[in-house]
Amino acid sequence: MIRCLLTLLLAVALCPAGLAAQGSRFGYRREVPAPALASMANSLPPAVRTHRSPVLLVLGGILGGAAGGVAGGLGGAAIEQSDGCRGSDQCGLGGFIIGGAGGLALGAPLGVHVANGGRGSFGKSLLLSSLVTAAVGGLAYATRSEEIAYLMPATQIGTAVIVEIRTSR
Repeated sequence: MIRCLLTLLLAVALCPAGLAAQGSRFGYRREVPAPALASMANSLPPAVRTHRSPVLLVLGGILGGAAGGVAGGLGGAAIEQSDGCRGSDQCGLGGFIIGGAGGLALGAPLGVHVANGGRGSFGKSLLLSSLVTAAVGGLAYATRSEEIAYLMPATQIGTAVIVEIRTSR
């Protein structure tokens, strides 16, 4: 059952077909073969392309997510330690984990947006990243499985990249 839920969550979060199924605004759809589309996109000058390389966007998401995770984790640990638990060995660990997840939810889409040159929709990326954080975190908590929580950074970066590519101007 857990594997079915996890597979469904990943399919919904990472499937670009749901966004593509919305169709054209003008009531017609022009089909272009994938190789022709790729060669046309590569022949355009960089200023005309609507988005940058997905590899660059993923790297931006990794750097932004790492920076946001560390900053959020340190902030969460500081908040927890301010409550007076300084004598404990694990003082601040829970705050670090929760703050790190929040920082990652903000940092990953921000890193992807910056790597894309600000062309996509940061608001949509941030909203989807927050929903992915809540869904994966809730699923990990409900199943008491920390392995599911390991999917959080990959799903956040993946969804942010998809949203940025789909909403690039």
